Amino acid sequence: MTDVVTNARPARSPLPTLFLTAFIDLLGFGLTIPLLPFYAQRYGASALEVSLLFASFSLMGFLFVPVWGELSDRVGRRPVLLTSIAATSLSMLLLAFADSYPLLLLSRILQGIMTANLSTLQAYIADVTKPEDRGRAMGMIGAAFGLGFILGPFFGGLLAAQSFRAPGFAAAALAAVNFALALRNLPESLHLRKTELPSDGASLDAKDKAPSTYREGASEGPVVMEPFGAKVIGRVLVRQATLAPLREAMADKAIAPLVLVFFLQTFAFTNLEATFALFTQARFNFGSRETGFLFGYIGLVVVIVQGGVYGRLSRKHEDLALARAGMVLISVAMMLLVLLPSRPLAYAAPPSSAGEFVRRALPLWLILPISSVGNALINPSLSAATSKRGRADRQGRTLGVQQSAGAFARVLGPITAGFAFDHFGPSAPMAVASIGALVAALLVARIPPVSNPT
Repeated sequence: MTDVVTNARPARSPLPTLFLTAFIDLLGFGLTIPLLPFYAQRYGASALEVSLLFASFSLMGFLFVPVWGELSDRVGRRPVLLTSIAATSLSMLLLAFADSYPLLLLSRILQGIMTANLSTLQAYIADVTKPEDRGRAMGMIGAAFGLGFILGPFFGGLLAAQSFRAPGFAAAALAAVNFALALRNLPESLHLRKTELPSDGASLDAKDKAPSTYREGASEGPVVMEPFGAKVIGRVLVRQATLAPLREAMADKAIAPLVLVFFLQTFAFTNLEATFALFTQARFNFGSRETGFLFGYIGLVVVIVQGGVYGRLSRKHEDLALARAGMVLISVAMMLLVLLPSRPLAYAAPPSSAGEFVRRALPLWLILPISSVGNALINPSLSAATSKRGRADRQGRTLGVQQSAGAFARVLGPITAGFAFDHFGPSAPMAVASIGALVAALLVARIPPVSNPT
């Protein structure tokens, strides 16, 4: 049996609930970040084992973002989101009750799997927004993620000072609240598309051979969804294991360049993220506290741009033009970091006061907003551009492949950055980031704008 949903629009927009869902999702995730290394050390974990707690999370995102995305194309966005949010709460409880390193690692693996629902959130947005509003909506979700990521570690540090188990319990409670809100306020979005989904894997795979063109609904019939069960999950996992979605995306001339650009841009920016603390230590003698303030500054600029400025820009400029501008800004900012002089003798000791820190960091206060604005422009623009070029009945899968490419870049980027830092100096990762962003901008300039079919 298949579930048929009629084309009735909800009385109110689900976007505020999506924003809150994304915010709570990242707030809960951020709560656990400050305690993980110390929690693991209580059970005798080495530095390598601590790093595996973070690497395993990213690896699960790389593997499962496309799984959740394609599954949501088949069974609906709502059941996928509800399942992933509920299971996130359970994984956070496992973290809170963990009394050994293997249980900590298991909880991180489950968190990585269950929070890999970004492509499903983005596909939901594609379902419920008009093309001209899609970039703004993507930006708002990005701002929600950024805000949750900024506040999460702050409150997580306060809770961890009381008990190592407290952040896990708090994150589980937030996920439970998130589930309740989504259960009540998020209707199924596939019915807004007016596109009939096939009811079995064979017909879906056959349809995949059609060229990718943007359409705001391909038929006037009801949306047909498969039942959420082991059979459909198995088919999706088999397709992912054989890299079918990736091969299909890279064979699509409209989608492949955007996936490549997203990978390259994410790879470039992670060179900054991975070694920024080491760079500020080498150039300014900053410690973890000072670098934490700078990361918060970066995040605040991103939230402000994506939450406010980006919406107005997206109405006036084409998605890829904004993405290209963002990449140029990042390239310029990274090159300015490269040109900063080596540590002066006056910086032989760490800053002795907040005023000295502010004065010493003056070049960074000026340069970092350039890269932050660039980053804020790129991600929602590329997501919106990919959504508009993808078929209406495969939004989750297409966006999932793109986000998976980004996750893979976040695995490779830190490795490259660390190698460059060790062998070529503190500025080398910034040079790699600058060149990578510039190459990405040149590739974007060769992609033609989307044209609405008649």
